Amino acid sequence: MNNHIHLILQPTTKEGLQKALKPLYMRYSQYINKQQNITGILWQGRFFSSPLDEQYTYYGFAYVENNPVKAKMVENATDYKYSSAMCHAGLVNNSLVTDYDIGVLPSEYQDYLKSMVGIQHDKTLKINTHKGLPCGNEGFIRKLSDKVGSRDLSLKKKGET
Repeated sequence: MNNHIHLILQPTTKEGLQKALKPLYMRYSQYINKQQNITGILWQGRFFSSPLDEQYTYYGFAYVENNPVKAKMVENATDYKYSSAMCHAGLVNNSLVTDYDIGVLPSEYQDYLKSMVGIQHDKTLKINTHKGLPCGNEGFIRKLSDKVGSRDLSLKKKGET
């Protein structure tokens, strides 16, 4: 994408996501500022995140990897050179991309991605990520709610409390 990035990351510690992304954003901003002889903030703001259950992780891969297709930047997700889609489709290897079994053979991955364009779950992923809420089934969300105390982590309809 030319104005943002999407990452699906699995931190190993509570603060792992912040510890990984903060220096990455900072160093990349410094690099671009130096290259273009400019100063100031490069990124819009803090990153958005959402815990995903297993099923929503599958949806997340499809959402992220189909993003350049939806933006009409490429015809196929595997055509976008900055995407992990090529790795998941078995077309290239990249040590930065972890193999994540989503139950689709690499040879069928491109067809899988095409079948997932515009699924209803895209809306849930987008809304919940911007609100910092988890995406998953009721049991997953209840388990996370219990972990953080009594806070309800489910998305409310307008007017609900």
